[in-house]
Amino acid sequence: MASLPFPVHPFAPEVVRAFLEPSNGTCLSVYLPTHRNVPDNTVDQPTYRQLLATLRRGLRDGRRPSEVDRLLSPLEALADHAPFWEHTSEGLVVFAADGEANGFLLPEPVPPLAVVAPRYHTLPLLRMACASEEFLLLVLTSRLARVYAGRVTDGQVARFVPAPLPPAWGRMAALGAMFRGDIVEEEQREPHRTRRMRTPWMQLHGGFGSRHDEIDTDTITFLRHVDRGLVSAGFPVDMPVILAAPKPLAAVYRRLSRNPALLGEGVDKDMHLAPQCDLAAAAAAVMTAVRQHRLGMVLAAFEAAVVRGRGATNLSEIGEAAACGRVATLLVEKDRFEPGVYDARTGLIAGAIVPEADLPPQRSSSRPAGEDVFGAIAETVVLHRGQVLALDREAMPSSTGLAAVYRY
Repeated sequence: MASLPFPVHPFAPEVVRAFLEPSNGTCLSVYLPTHRNVPDNTVDQPTYRQLLATLRRGLRDGRRPSEVDRLLSPLEALADHAPFWEHTSEGLVVFAADGEANGFLLPEPVPPLAVVAPRYHTLPLLRMACASEEFLLLVLTSRLARVYAGRVTDGQVARFVPAPLPPAWGRMAALGAMFRGDIVEEEQREPHRTRRMRTPWMQLHGGFGSRHDEIDTDTITFLRHVDRGLVSAGFPVDMPVILAAPKPLAAVYRRLSRNPALLGEGVDKDMHLAPQCDLAAAAAAVMTAVRQHRLGMVLAAFEAAVVRGRGATNLSEIGEAAACGRVATLLVEKDRFEPGVYDARTGLIAGAIVPEADLPPQRSSSRPAGEDVFGAIAETVVLHRGQVLALDREAMPSSTGLAAVYRY
């Protein structure tokens, strides 16, 4: 493929923070759903051109034609790059300012939207970042351990690869695997477990216990080494670890494990011969169940916070609390766009906002959208190290589109 007019990367949650701060100039944000295959992807390029036309109409207000052309130049160059539109994913976002642009391929569709504002419209990306979680999958047998690193977003696996391990794990560490034979030298230990007896009539060889007992002892030694190695391998201490192993082996490993990140939920069956796609699907199911449980706890915490006077659904109140860093958790309605202007320093909101009405979300039209108040508040909460969760409208505990749990 010929070189693109600007970088377009696969989306990763860590990139969002770079686009949160307000700009001194004009920020352009373009979102659209895309498709991987023909004939569905034949609509992507025309849809993108329509969104650029919407941006151009908005930029003409008070700007010279040459300035509009400069701002849109990289975006329009991508519109003319036919090979790019043959190799997209489920969604695309392009951010542009001062004639420069960056693009990201998204792991899920997004509603088409064109935004002209003093800041980038990042709420859809914040939602994906907060709904995205890294994890490790440990596949165990009594003689083999394999480790995979993955990322799941909204129940879908966005990345799943063998996790390279320190060389001390053995000859296959670079491929994320450890063999029991590299840890437990069974052949060398065998003679020490054998008693030789001589009599005038014969010579007897006998072991101290059964072969079954010996395997159990060696297995426990192996499992302890795996657990210690996984803890010291350099992964983030809070990265969830999913265990996939037959039930008896899983029970032994859980009893001896000292890894605080090991999830109580796991895959209780032998998966060491399963293809990688099946391993990824099994891990995604576990992470989805874990997320649903956590979401239930968050909603319960919100209800308790309201009783104690530390929860709110009023937009103006939440805006002021976010500005001073009081919001610990913000729940926001998924894919809802509320136009207006939010001052992150004072928490004041200006614009056509209906804070208490149960209205459908705003959608893009022939005019570009301006600043999104919900997105601006969510960005402020993240910058103050708060948590943002986007929920479907039916799951929200309020009709205003926002709900907050305060730190104090």
